[in-house]
Amino acid sequence: MCLIGNKYLPTIRKIPDELWNEIKLLLPPEKPNDTTGRSIISFRKVLDGILHVLRTGCQWKMLPREYGSGSTTCHRRFQEWIVCDVFSE
Repeated sequence: MCLIGNKYLPTIRKIPDELWNEIKLLLPPEKPNDTTGRSIISFRKVLDGILHVLRTGCQWKMLPREYGSGSTTCHRRFQEWIVCDVFSE
């Protein structure tokens, strides 16, 4: 829980739909679902994984499997988004 003023708010573990609808406009286009190769991990799941690392302080390689292939997908995407200035103001 997070204390804001004198009120505790629950920790966000998954991006809420309303927030995701705003964030996805800042991200580059996703790979189409019918593309051959590795299975596609949605940007929303990747962002949930990135936030998990930032919130918990865990290492990328310790990221739970629910966020895709852990360090590989989430960390790579995080690095790509930094280069693309996704996180800039």
